[in-house]
Amino acid sequence: MTKQDTTEIVVRRFIKADPTRVFQAWSHAGAMRLWMCPGPVTQSEVELDFRVGGSFRITMASGASRWLHTGSYRVIDAPRRLVFTWRSAATEDTDTEVEVLFEPVNDGTEIILSHRGLRDRTRRVQHGNGWADILAALERRIAGGDSDPETVVRRLYREFMGQGDVAAAHACWSPHLVDHDIPGIGRGGREEVMQAVLKVRSCMPDVVPTVERIFSQGQMVCVEILAKGTHTGAPFPPGIPASGKHIQWREIHIFRVDGGQIVEHWGIFDMFTILSGLGAIKAG
Repeated sequence: MTKQDTTEIVVRRFIKADPTRVFQAWSHAGAMRLWMCPGPVTQSEVELDFRVGGSFRITMASGASRWLHTGSYRVIDAPRRLVFTWRSAATEDTDTEVEVLFEPVNDGTEIILSHRGLRDRTRRVQHGNGWADILAALERRIAGGDSDPETVVRRLYREFMGQGDVAAAHACWSPHLVDHDIPGIGRGGREEVMQAVLKVRSCMPDVVPTVERIFSQGQMVCVEILAKGTHTGAPFPPGIPASGKHIQWREIHIFRVDGGQIVEHWGIFDMFTILSGLGAIKAG
């Protein structure tokens, strides 16, 4: 009789997609960062060297908190089986082992994930919940594809707000967009909000918007943004000359996404912090 491994947890999830497609989601960093987000994690940075003996590095983030996870690939048997080590502060900085099986079932795939080497019950519960969240996020990602509302909003901030990619803006924002809260304008459409964002980027070329928290339900997505930038470029509306000052501020946004594009937006911007940080008004 085989003795049961008391350091092991097993998590299962059915996904309505073939094993090849589900397996591929584990092999690309760009795809993985969209669903490797358990619990309070709002975004993950992922680096992969996807080959036997290759390593990976995943940094999960929530607000100012960061959690680093590293490991290396032991078995890559596409599209049936994947085995890799998993190390983090939550494993006491020791290597544990994760095995993922991709079993074809009817018109989909059953994922059977086993995580071994978790030496106490608290860590087994913690990792069990985390992997369950991750597999649920993977299922949502595969089911929704690029039209998933949360995915659309994350892409908007990553590629347009953060990099100024106008093509991404056209992909994410509907031509029929109604924006209720464009700074300095009020209500407007896609071209007006694009110009407003590009104007901020011309004032602060190094501006970085970080998704601190994100919540979605149906078509609606709510995000909290922490933005940072240095005013080295054009005058900041309403005409504040470049100051060289580095500032940070917060924003709250609500988006309505339909058919893979944002059709409506509401936003709150901390203009007091922005203007006081630039020296335009006195704080306090």
